[in-house]
Amino acid sequence: MKMTYAVFLVRLKNRQVEKRGLKWVVCIKTKQEWDELKKMAVKSQMRAIFNKKSRRYSKIVKEYRENPRIEKGLREAYEMALQLREEKKYQSGGIKIHGIGDEANHRVYLMRMDPLVWKNEVFRKANQQADLSNPPVAWYVGQTGLEIPDRYANHRSYSGSGKKSVTEWGKKYFLEPFDRAFDDLAQSLRAEFALTQEAHRGVENLNHIEAKINELEFAEWLRSKGYGAYAK
Repeated sequence: MKMTYAVFLVRLKNRQVEKRGLKWVVCIKTKQEWDELKKMAVKSQMRAIFNKKSRRYSKIVKEYRENPRIEKGLREAYEMALQLREEKKYQSGGIKIHGIGDEANHRVYLMRMDPLVWKNEVFRKANQQADLSNPPVAWYVGQTGLEIPDRYANHRSYSGSGKKSVTEWGKKYFLEPFDRAFDDLAQSLRAEFALTQEAHRGVENLNHIEAKINELEFAEWLRSKGYGAYAK
């Protein structure tokens, strides 16, 4: 089941237009995040929207403009964001989609997991169509700006410290060594998915949002092929 997203515009204060070359920022949040935002004070809203790395926006935001567009699926939300960017592009001041830089250096990957992952309640919930009496091959789908072997090493080195660059999934369930997790079948499925209609611009040289779209779409595609799959 696809998640629902809110796409909305934030206008920057006039004095920032000349300084930063930006008048508008297009933001994409889940509908749940949007509902939470509406309950917050303005400063808290800006912190939640732009996060600590983009804290500068919290001091320069003027207002929301227009009600959010609600889209079912991240791909649809991204396409709406592109449309809004195009519509506002020729107005005074520039516009950007929050969270997207100029770099297209992300890729989508998958790792084969130990069959023990089928005992994990979260994984089973994501794969309710699976026959648990004869569970299929289980995959973890992710996206990264690293090379795939380096991302695998991050996953496997998880310390439980809560670092965002590593996950407990890899530590507990990824097969070892790397060649067993990213085996010939994994590479073949990845290449096959890259050529499908579901894939948004393939599996390499993607910006962050495009990679996130394909992470989710790849997991759905694998389930449609009879595999078990998990993506955040």
